[in-house]
Amino acid sequence: MEKIDKPKDLPNCKIINVLIAKANAKTDSDFNYCHQLEEFRKIVSIEVSRINQLFPEYTPHDNQYHLTKLFYIADEMLGDEIIENMNATELFLLSVSLYGHDWGMAMSDDEKEYILTGCKTDISTVNLLDDEENRMRGFCKDKNIDSTKIELEDWREYVRITHAFRSGQRIRKYFDPINSGVAEFASRICVGHGLDFGIIEDHTSYPTDASILRETVNIKALAIYVRLIDLLDLGEDRTPYILWKFVAPRNKFSKMEWEKHRALQAVTFPKYQLTRSIQIDGSTDDQNVYMSIMDLKRYVDEQFRQCSDILNRNNHNYHQLNISHIDWRIAARSFEPIAIQFEFDRDSMFNILSDEIYQGNPYVFVRELLQNAIDAIEMRTEILEKKDISFKPIIKIGVFENEDHYIVQVTDNGIGMDEYIIRNYLAVAGKSYYRSVDFQKEGLNMDPISRFGIGVLSCFMTADYIEIDTFKDPNTTKKQEHLKISIPSKENYFKIKKNTETLKVGTTFRVFVIKNKLPKNKETENIIDFNVTEYLKKTAGFVKYPISITEKGIETLIVNPNDSDDIKGSSVFKIERPLQNKSFHLFS
Repeated sequence: MEKIDKPKDLPNCKIINVLIAKANAKTDSDFNYCHQLEEFRKIVSIEVSRINQLFPEYTPHDNQYHLTKLFYIADEMLGDEIIENMNATELFLLSVSLYGHDWGMAMSDDEKEYILTGCKTDISTVNLLDDEENRMRGFCKDKNIDSTKIELEDWREYVRITHAFRSGQRIRKYFDPINSGVAEFASRICVGHGLDFGIIEDHTSYPTDASILRETVNIKALAIYVRLIDLLDLGEDRTPYILWKFVAPRNKFSKMEWEKHRALQAVTFPKYQLTRSIQIDGSTDDQNVYMSIMDLKRYVDEQFRQCSDILNRNNHNYHQLNISHIDWRIAARSFEPIAIQFEFDRDSMFNILSDEIYQGNPYVFVRELLQNAIDAIEMRTEILEKKDISFKPIIKIGVFENEDHYIVQVTDNGIGMDEYIIRNYLAVAGKSYYRSVDFQKEGLNMDPISRFGIGVLSCFMTADYIEIDTFKDPNTTKKQEHLKISIPSKENYFKIKKNTETLKVGTTFRVFVIKNKLPKNKETENIIDFNVTEYLKKTAGFVKYPISITEKGIETLIVNPNDSDDIKGSSVFKIERPLQNKSFHLFS
């Protein structure tokens, strides 16, 4: 292939210069990296400049003021070593994604008209998402608005929350006739800057070793890079837009306010001990702007932490950033910089859970874990039915005793959990997986019982230690991990091990209930008789799935009467038997 020089309108930066050198050195492909990048830049730079038609108060999104600057941020953030070790295809995909990641923010009047009304006057000018109708319907439902009467601010919000997916779709459409691999993975990288981290963690969707143009490409790292570069483009000419794009402040600043307060300087990357830091300086005399920047700080810090975690777990020899932290230095001029937000005292919160919400009920954790088990089985059942796979659901509960504890073990053969679910839902109080976007993406027709994300917290009302064994159904994930989790107290970090033992699909909770934390009889001051079986007899008779309970040498089976062919008409059908005795007796 003929050697080429840098097109004059591509930025004069390290990424582009190394890309050109490596593209010229390639002899195993006739893909013209520089020509394709320049042609793509021409198209995108024209269209993204139209973002200001919908968002006129924000800074220009053109080639000169925005897109080119991203490459200089990328140069500084990545550093010479990473850039020089990336191959031509990685550099090309990174460059395409920097140009195209916000393409979806540019929406034409024809596209708006079509999405809101379905009018097909000129379909050739419209680029729709595959699930556009469902997205708009869900957005309007959440906002409680009529799509035919949508206000400008609501339309802007819809564009904001869907723009990453729209950018990805447009990139795929552009590159499909040129190279399908480039189209697919450039699209995923751009979509990745707006996705939950759990999806980027998935090796199938975001591999570290994708084969494209005869080179091995780390798609996961590229998606993280684009996410961080976009996030760090927050200098004085971009501050209002970044605040709006990532934090969406509820305080509606006027156009004048945005123009008055250019609070942040462009980021720098000074040396810090043996690594580097990200330096963000700024100042403002407006307290509203200051608090919005504090919101942005919290968001950026959390995003940086999770991005760094993924790159470190990736353990790739040259894709790890040598950046330790972000140093924010925001000066408050003419006002006291008081930043207060809701914080939570763990002990007080548990007292509220115990006394106010659950009224000291020592069995409430059993109920919460039972609800989790039912949902897990229901989810696995629905997913496997789509694959024409069946299994026999059951929930097993065992109660054992030593001198200081009752050990309550709740086992289900439901969907199971992976590290992502544990980190982002089980360990986060008040965040229910079954009310999350991650769950919605499964597209299941089930109505979960669990709603508040406090099941594991309820265990510590009476317990001081929890163990969890879990294995997620291999039919639902590519990453098969047998996990053993120990939670020594509500204050301590979880300890997660990759279990060397082979586990069955599902989850087992072992809750170590402290006898002295159980309620006492007011008259005798003796601890109440702890009896899980009797509690479940009263509360779990109509659970959809059979529950097997082992306690005090007795095995009890609780069966929904609607599922029993032996007894009809009774409210609950249960069977008890001594563990060493094969005879049965019935009770109502």
